[in-house]
Amino acid sequence: MSLSNWRTIFDKLLLIEDATQEEDLTASLLAPRGVKILAFANAHALNMAWSSRTFTDHLAGADILLRDGIGVEIALRMQQVQPGLNLNGTDFIPALLCRAKGKQLAVWGTQQPWLDRAVERLRAMGHS
Repeated sequence: MSLSNWRTIFDKLLLIEDATQEEDLTASLLAPRGVKILAFANAHALNMAWSSRTFTDHLAGADILLRDGIGVEIALRMQQVQPGLNLNGTDFIPALLCRAKGKQLAVWGTQQPWLDRAVERLRAMGHS
């Protein structure tokens, strides 16, 4: 178990301070410049990182790592770090997808039936 694993995650977090920075992030994610790995660090991820250097390294290997949830906010504040906006997957991803309307998307990383359900919802939103 290691506080240094948390430090690795905290150092990697992209802390977005305001709506302008969020808009800039969204624009950069939608710019066609190759593949980007976007990940979220929530309380569960911090718990997993605490005891697994491998998990920590995989999470820290993301191109963009965003803070997700009050638990991470509290942990950051305990380290005297301003946590920025809560850009969690359930809010940020739908907003990002709305901005990506009309663009092709690739979806992977889960299993059936959730993959097919996600594809159906994306198509209903106007994605091909």
